[in-house]
Amino acid sequence: MGKRMIRSSNPSKDTSSTPSTKRKAEKSATVSERSVRRSTRLNGGEKMDEAGFQNEERKRNKQAAKKTTAAKKTTAAKKTTTAKKTTAKKASTKKTTPSPTPTSALPPPLPRTLETRILSTPPTLHCIGVDEAGRGPLAGPLVCAAFTCLPNHKPIQGVTDSKQLTSEDDREAVFDSITSCPDVKFCVAVIDRQTIDGLNILQATMLGMRMACNCLISDSGGERAPNVGIEGCYTYYVNNEKGGKKGKKGGGKDKKNTDKENEEKEKDDTWYALVDGNRYPSIRDNDTDEVKETPDILCPGSFVIKGDGKEYCIAAASVLAKVTRDKLMREYDEMYPEYGLGKHKGYGTKMHCEAIYKHGVLDIH
Repeated sequence: MGKRMIRSSNPSKDTSSTPSTKRKAEKSATVSERSVRRSTRLNGGEKMDEAGFQNEERKRNKQAAKKTTAAKKTTAAKKTTTAKKTTAKKASTKKTTPSPTPTSALPPPLPRTLETRILSTPPTLHCIGVDEAGRGPLAGPLVCAAFTCLPNHKPIQGVTDSKQLTSEDDREAVFDSITSCPDVKFCVAVIDRQTIDGLNILQATMLGMRMACNCLISDSGGERAPNVGIEGCYTYYVNNEKGGKKGKKGGGKDKKNTDKENEEKEKDDTWYALVDGNRYPSIRDNDTDEVKETPDILCPGSFVIKGDGKEYCIAAASVLAKVTRDKLMREYDEMYPEYGLGKHKGYGTKMHCEAIYKHGVLDIH
């Protein structure tokens, strides 16, 4: 009993001096020192308490999360861009044919007001619309066109002033509709650069209009479609009217024979020409020395100021002349690609003038 009392009265054993406790204390002190050092470093050298250290840790975690999100978005955007490029490359490698311009997208045809009035006055049976393209450019030929159709001809959608058809595809579509129509006749006259320089642009225009009209009236002309391989002035004649015949083979050489025949003929009152502009291309109406040796126009007629925006037959001739000349300029562009003739069609743009200054003047200038 006494021994037990002595044992219970002994003070409790001190565990702070045990090895394990010492190790834990040292470890805790080491962690605390590291936290203090880290918090001091983050706070610009000043010591930071535990709450400040936790706030700083949360900020760092948020910044890391933002960087991770931004990296994910960048990676996703790169993948999307790569996928789009791959799809576009595959699509470009496939051969695609351009879809034709829908008829509903073209403007309505111009009226036949003057033509109807003229055809109702005997003895006129045919009305010709005449227009030109290429008076303003610095390079390329002048093209004049004459167009006529049967009285019961159904107007073609889109036959209006060629300058109003701003899209080249639209002009091509209207051109194809005109040239394939079964009840029309037309003639295109091409005047080369040498003739333009020899006469002047006005008299060259009058000459081209007379050539186109006379070709249509005499039912004769060239069968070769205009191309850069034909030299000199020439005509291209197409007769799609029912029962009509194809014009005789012609061109620069055959034009002289046709002119001699035309000189012997009198004016045919069954034909009447409506010409776009402010003068009629008759030698009698334009008394100049330069054109005395050329044949006169074979029919009576009158001019219509801005007629390509008023009358159907003149607008059809406008489209025929414009598209024919554009095709010739694209052929010249293949021969002289450094001049960009396929883009500006020979007009005096900045690109064209710079090309002339750099590469010199061509034979078609």
